[in-house]
Amino acid sequence: LRIERAYLESIAHLPEPESPSLETRALILETLMQIDAMLDRMPDNVRRAFLLSQFEGLSYAQIAERLGVTVSSVQKYMTRAIVACYQVVYEE
Repeated sequence: LRIERAYLESIAHLPEPESPSLETRALILETLMQIDAMLDRMPDNVRRAFLLSQFEGLSYAQIAERLGVTVSSVQKYMTRAIVACYQVVYEE
């Protein structure tokens, strides 16, 4: 629900010709909900590393410092998260 609300708020500010079609909106929302569910199933450090990278734009070194782990661990976390995202989008 929070994902859907955030998505709808973001497209509400687009000019009408740039707004996605209803079908496209439905597909995007479905994918976002799948990714949200996938994130909820991830171990905490994997989820946190992914979110810090994707939403805060932190480097692996910055993420490692924030999480108190090695850069190598962050690389492993990101690999797990990216593979999980790929599976949600392309294999389901």
